[in-house]
Amino acid sequence: MKTSHVLLLGLTYLAARPVLAQNIAPGTPPAVAARPTLVAAMPAPVRTERLKAELRSGVLRFAGSNPVGMQLVPELLMAYGAEARLRAAKEEQALTVEERTIVLQAAESNRALRGEIKGHGSASAFTELQTGKADIGTASRRIDVAEARTLLAARIGDMQRAGNENVVALDGIAFVVHRSNVVKALTPGQLRDILSGTITRWSEVGGPDLPVTVYGHEDKSGTLELIQQRIFGKPLGLAKTARLQESSEDLADAVASDPAAIGFVGIASARNAKPISIVSECGLPAAEPTSFQIKTEEYPLARRLYFYLADKHAPVAEDFVKYALSAAAQPAISRAGFIDLDPVLAATTASPVPAYAPKSPAGVSLPVPPSAAMREQALNTALSGARRLSVTIRFESGKSTVDSRGQVDLERLQQWMRQSGAGKAITLVGHSSSDGEFESNVALSLHRAQEVEARLKGLGTPPAAVLGAGPLAPVACDTSAESANLNRRVEVWIR
Repeated sequence: MKTSHVLLLGLTYLAARPVLAQNIAPGTPPAVAARPTLVAAMPAPVRTERLKAELRSGVLRFAGSNPVGMQLVPELLMAYGAEARLRAAKEEQALTVEERTIVLQAAESNRALRGEIKGHGSASAFTELQTGKADIGTASRRIDVAEARTLLAARIGDMQRAGNENVVALDGIAFVVHRSNVVKALTPGQLRDILSGTITRWSEVGGPDLPVTVYGHEDKSGTLELIQQRIFGKPLGLAKTARLQESSEDLADAVASDPAAIGFVGIASARNAKPISIVSECGLPAAEPTSFQIKTEEYPLARRLYFYLADKHAPVAEDFVKYALSAAAQPAISRAGFIDLDPVLAATTASPVPAYAPKSPAGVSLPVPPSAAMREQALNTALSGARRLSVTIRFESGKSTVDSRGQVDLERLQQWMRQSGAGKAITLVGHSSSDGEFESNVALSLHRAQEVEARLKGLGTPPAAVLGAGPLAPVACDTSAESANLNRRVEVWIR
């Protein structure tokens, strides 16, 4: 039986499958090691067959997010139709700019696929699914707990389960200003104060002597909800003088024509407005909405774009979602202006891990654990010469269960290793938030990495090494539950 190396940052064990790893504090003799953690290998997921081309017809009704519905869905529909030998026949006149109807027609028969798209906001995805008015709910944020409970109680399905919930693309929310504005970066606190109306003039943040004009989205927008979670930390409102827009394109165009403006849109919708960077308030480097940073979800306003399916659905709806998740659909996602889910390697090798400098939520420096320096050195040694892959596995909140995106990403990783990564080796590095005792977090991060290892073994792609880094190398300030979840991750490194 093959063996793999399981590393706890400098302490190496040989482990046969299933993986048996011991969480041992530095200097602890093996004879008095902590209780071992057992992680069983997971079976490979079963893939059902796609619909035959001649069966891809009928009506597909989409409802939800405006950018997903108005930009992503049409590109995917066209590409899906081309795969099924359907050509774009016509686009019917819609009642509003938030609705589109696209008809695809087979050349050799009367077979047709009609796509009816409504983009009135992510919240409408779930109400339309519940009332049976949508086949696929489109959302630019994850379904919330109350919405999920409502749909589960209505027997629509468990919308937090893979299959019902599908991450089909990524996007980053950019704060945008007029191109003449000299401001290039703002902190979350400055953004919060600007959007809420506490800061009223650009000169207060190093900009021109102009009054700030805030442009925002309607309350039902998933974009606004994410801003409230990540920037406000709670559902605070925008300034009373904010000029609200339903369409992302309208918002971007308004900002691009107003020298005093600031707004927020998905990267794909920025158009002629100028994106600005977000400066961390806890000393992390300024974050820019680059493709790699969004794929890893380490840009603080990266977001997932979702397709939701009810338990009872038309075969063509399920087949369309499967297509959207496939490698064949990734070029269409890029053409729509969003970030696809194809794995990519970082351009450079690993940089040295910054010295661990824990702080309280109030920003007060905390004592550095005695073992931190040793673990930093071990991590630097283990990753020397390795390059980061964009695949980053995250977990359901409060659990060690791989989330819905991660389950599909592991299959993408397997495919990448067979093609681009042939002959290369995988190193998995688990990370945690800083909440709790340092060594306990190291052990927890190793456990998460072992969970990913077990799944990869089940897919026939065992990693060469597994490490637990604990709270080292954070990607977000641990000041909220949302940012703490960003730090709870398993990175994939290739050498």
